[in-house]
Amino acid sequence: MINNYFTRLLLKLIPLINRLFPKKNKAIFSSESGYTDNARAMYEYISRNKDVEVVWVFNKLTEEVMAKKYGVTVKRNTFHFIYHIFTSRYIFTTHFEFINLVNDKKQLYINLWHGMPFKNIELLDQVEPKKSHNHSLKILRKIRSYSFVNSEFYRLVFSASFDLQVNKVVALGQPRIDFFFNDKPKPKFIEKYSKVLLYCPTYRNSSGKYKRNDSGWNINRFKKACITKKFVNFLEKENYLFIIKLHPFEKNTLNVNTSNDIKNILEIKSDYLLKNNTDLYELLKYTDLLITDYSSIFIDYMILNRPIIYLIEDYDEYTKSRTFLLNKFEQFSPGHIIKTASKLIPTIKEALINDPYKLKRSELNKLINDKLGQHSICKKITDFLNIM
Repeated sequence: MINNYFTRLLLKLIPLINRLFPKKNKAIFSSESGYTDNARAMYEYISRNKDVEVVWVFNKLTEEVMAKKYGVTVKRNTFHFIYHIFTSRYIFTTHFEFINLVNDKKQLYINLWHGMPFKNIELLDQVEPKKSHNHSLKILRKIRSYSFVNSEFYRLVFSASFDLQVNKVVALGQPRIDFFFNDKPKPKFIEKYSKVLLYCPTYRNSSGKYKRNDSGWNINRFKKACITKKFVNFLEKENYLFIIKLHPFEKNTLNVNTSNDIKNILEIKSDYLLKNNTDLYELLKYTDLLITDYSSIFIDYMILNRPIIYLIEDYDEYTKSRTFLLNKFEQFSPGHIIKTASKLIPTIKEALINDPYKLKRSELNKLINDKLGQHSICKKITDFLNIM
């Protein structure tokens, strides 16, 4: 009881203390997923193009190594971190980071989020609404803030999901889409292969702040069913590289790289991409085929209009705890849908040779990515925010 009282008191005092600090022409950035995604794209763009001091908040040293090339770096939950929060005019986040510290009319809180939802989220998630975000949502509605989305369709989705005024949600696109259209060359680790196949499933089992247990399906079931001699032989024969990138919050791992028998298959994590000076979306633009399940990554990938396979072995179990924006999964899934891993090889062959979903993706793009255009999302957002 006493601890709860002091916690509530502290949360009320911090924004008041914040108001005592003069604000500089400074922007601070954070992403729960590390040095990647929308926050990274905005951070690097503003560093290169605007007369604004930029600060990246890091948890791991691998983040700091990359981020300090563009601006100031500060470790989360330190006095320097608090100082930079209190003296920044712009605060960019992807997961409601440090929203409790913000309550000043001279600050602007920019919620970049971490992808356009395919599943119902927050207040629309009737199966398991995120009560932990209730306080954050109340603050988001109260302070000066904007959230950026891909289309008018997602303006309505975000407004309902977060109970936000529609004028606080702006359809200018996601900054990470700019990675699709930059001039960085192909990463060296994929150069020798004829085609790149990328497997990006959503997370089902996670712990800590974002704890979920959406299905008994485990990523190791995929390993047992798919990482077979037959599959490896197929990849070697065609000179394909099969990359596995699990969700940052997924607590299970495959460890396929520890076996010398497994060739043409590469499991990567965020640190691997950082060491290769590559963002996931810079890898996506060189990917010939995306394999996913219920992850919203396909929404962005549709902009490239390339083949997609949905491997949904646990659909019946998964949909007991998660629901989708549209009732029928097939309505929102412009690609081959398979419910067993045994069909993966023939489906890969068919998708790469004959892609019958190209028109469907093009039509769906008009609904969910209608304001994206081809590039310059970061410029559009900074112009809108009047960041000089």
